Amino acid sequence: MILLIVITASSITALFLRGFKVKNFTEQLKNKDIETPTLEVWLLETQNYDSKMDAYKTGIAAADIGCGVYVLPENEKWTWVAGVYSTRTEAEGVLNQSTSLINAKIQLYQITGKKFHIKAEAIDACRQVLNSVYNIFDLLLNLRIALNKATIADKLLLDLTTQYNLVKSGAETLQNLNTNLQSEFIATVIYTANQNILSLQDIICTNTKKTFSLATLNTALLKTIFSLDNF
Repeated sequence: MILLIVITASSITALFLRGFKVKNFTEQLKNKDIETPTLEVWLLETQNYDSKMDAYKTGIAAADIGCGVYVLPENEKWTWVAGVYSTRTEAEGVLNQSTSLINAKIQLYQITGKKFHIKAEAIDACRQVLNSVYNIFDLLLNLRIALNKATIADKLLLDLTTQYNLVKSGAETLQNLNTNLQSEFIATVIYTANQNILSLQDIICTNTKKTFSLATLNTALLKTIFSLDNF
């Protein structure tokens, strides 16, 4: 007895769909792209310190004139970054107002957005953290304006606290997810979140009287910017 098996074009298509395309489509649903923020800012910095401690001490000494403190390695030397500004004109205004910054330079600093492919279950928490950090930077800029003008900033502080809490909850979610996912990108997002959580504590958590120095605010701004440039 001879069994005749007829394979038609439609059956081949069905097998092809079940065996290859459906699998790939399922994988696409499980993985999505996320893009990190893009920013262009102006830094006020002094270069060519021989040691990290020298640069750091200079920054601390300038706290009384409202400078922030962030130290970067550069060509076997160290750079003290005193402030970050949204325009060159604003940076020039600060530079011209202080004789303590006579050796400082204004530098354009660009953060280029990058695209990453991650598991779908982590994408919302990653976006929550990155969007909130971006919002934190904007709120801190506005808070600096209010502080310089000695105006009431209760609404800004409330909004900043909201974003701070979003960063914390997003980081906690990602820490739980990354126990299994083991993603380097997610680990970097968690690091970014933690940098902002720490830098904002002196402004949000420990200031019951809602008072803080301009130096503290500028340092928080610097930490926020550089935390976004780790990807």
